[in-house]
Amino acid sequence: MRRPTAWRRAAACLVLLAAGSVVPARAQSPFSLVHLGAPAAGGDARVLGRGGWGLAESDTLAPSFLNPAGLPGLRQVAIALSGYGERVRSQGSAGSSDNARVLTPDVAVAVPLGDGRAVLAAGFHARRSTQYQTRERRVWYAGSDTLAAGDELFAREGTQFAVPLTVAVRATRALSLSATLNLERGAIRERVDHFFLEPVDSLVYRRSSLVREDVFSGTSASFGLQWRPTGALSLGAVFTTPWDYAVKRRLEVYNVSGAVDSSYTVRMPLAWGAGASARLASRWSAGADYEWRGLSDLRGRPDWELAAADEWRIGCGFERAGARVRRGGWSNLPLRFGVSRGQWGYRVGDEPVREWRIAAGTGFVLNAGNGRVDVGLSYGRVGDRDRNGYQDDVWRLALSVVGLERWW
Repeated sequence: MRRPTAWRRAAACLVLLAAGSVVPARAQSPFSLVHLGAPAAGGDARVLGRGGWGLAESDTLAPSFLNPAGLPGLRQVAIALSGYGERVRSQGSAGSSDNARVLTPDVAVAVPLGDGRAVLAAGFHARRSTQYQTRERRVWYAGSDTLAAGDELFAREGTQFAVPLTVAVRATRALSLSATLNLERGAIRERVDHFFLEPVDSLVYRRSSLVREDVFSGTSASFGLQWRPTGALSLGAVFTTPWDYAVKRRLEVYNVSGAVDSSYTVRMPLAWGAGASARLASRWSAGADYEWRGLSDLRGRPDWELAAADEWRIGCGFERAGARVRRGGWSNLPLRFGVSRGQWGYRVGDEPVREWRIAAGTGFVLNAGNGRVDVGLSYGRVGDRDRNGYQDDVWRLALSVVGLERWW
């Protein structure tokens, strides 16, 4: 009987991770009530563990899809699956709460052509996530008369995601380029339920509901480049042009026949990022990335425009590469650590939402170099009680599995 390869064992891990992660759990954070929702960090554990940089990276053993221009040079088919879970403690004037969630994982596939001089890639990437739910005691009035007492349940949920289709080529020995068509999709669903504690006069119903669902669809174009002027230095950049979200809205009121359908367009502004990485000495390297999206120029939703702010993030850190020294033990493992600072794309309490994070990580290579497994752990803080009225303390654990195999 044929012995399973390391890649096939890794594929089984991928399936198990996907099965446990495809449905996001609700996370109670007041910041999820605003705008398009919380930006998804991406699940790449290697990138997370060193502070979030990777736009200038090109690694054929652990290919990064953060900048597809780094994929040329790949000699084997690569399949990557990355996801993360969070533990969130939210604090505000009304008190504090502890919640957890697992985000829908990122999936990516890259196929080399012509000994890796060109690469075709595709995948699934979560961009933003919104989960929030509250239940409060309410009393309803008609003029000076009390009609009923009961509970009001509010829920907001949804995910925006992209399906990238990429071509990357090595233009010269030092320069690689990529072009990506992103199929942008997603939805935001808001629901308000009123549960009456007692009947209103002789009426039979004890509940009323209103549901508003916005379904988003669009297409964006992204371009990337990597330039390696020396063997120790690499530079990278990505750019996404402005594009439109076509939005279909459905409004339904339970106990009322029919629904109201409408549509509108949201203009998404341009986004870009730039990064650098350098080999310092022996196994050590350092890097930094800066990413920016001009969400203050978002148009099409007046309520979002009022709260919009430019979104940016800067991350930097260090990495010690793994080794294969006989009986090297723990010293063979890679080590990563880094920090990041950023601002979300909207204001809360009329102030920008700022975030900072510290991170560390490690990993190991699969048997015969057929891929790798990486893990990253970070702690961060989102918002400020004095400035925004709320504050989140977030622990994040990320896991990535990359499998490599020749299929011909």
